[in-house]
Amino acid sequence: MPLTNCESFIISRADCVGAEPIVRQTFRHKTVFKLSQEGTDGKPTKNIKEYGRMEKDWLFVTDRYICDLRAAGVLIRNNKILVQCEKGIYALPGGHVKIGETSSEALVREYKEETGADVRCIRFLWSEECFWIQNGRKVHNIAFYYLIELCDNAAVPDENEFKPHKDNDNVTFGWLPLEKLREVVIYPEFLKDEIHNLNEGPKHFVSKG
Repeated sequence: MPLTNCESFIISRADCVGAEPIVRQTFRHKTVFKLSQEGTDGKPTKNIKEYGRMEKDWLFVTDRYICDLRAAGVLIRNNKILVQCEKGIYALPGGHVKIGETSSEALVREYKEETGADVRCIRFLWSEECFWIQNGRKVHNIAFYYLIELCDNAAVPDENEFKPHKDNDNVTFGWLPLEKLREVVIYPEFLKDEIHNLNEGPKHFVSKG
């Protein structure tokens, strides 16, 4: 998904008398914030904004930082794993979580948007905090990984690469034999080891590049 310019800052109590401090995200096209103002009896008297799922990613970008929340899936068939590839670098398919959306909901949605296939999340596998530098910006990515299955195996072809339905023409999807994982550059890097430990309990990883 394309990055969206955003500023995040604290509005202090002095800015809104009688209200709790809030964090406001000013996006390119709209400003989104939630504020509950308490009356003298301590009960909320005013809600400026309340929302469920928004059509906005958990993605915050400043001149110095990029912070985002992502969900990705492990789909295995015939000792092969479905991966996406761009310029020789492999990754697990998935995408950004939207505000108000669970990570599993995001993964189901992203798979449908990118492959046209409906999937089910079978089990939570891993979480990861990942830090690296991108074009001079510090990136802090949080990712959730799930074991998934197709609702209809025919929805994804067994052979040949295929293009995603959206976003990036440079990306291709295809099946990579599990024994080939150690021969390629793939993210998350721990996948090369953990692909053999899928029956173990959930694990948390911290990656710094």
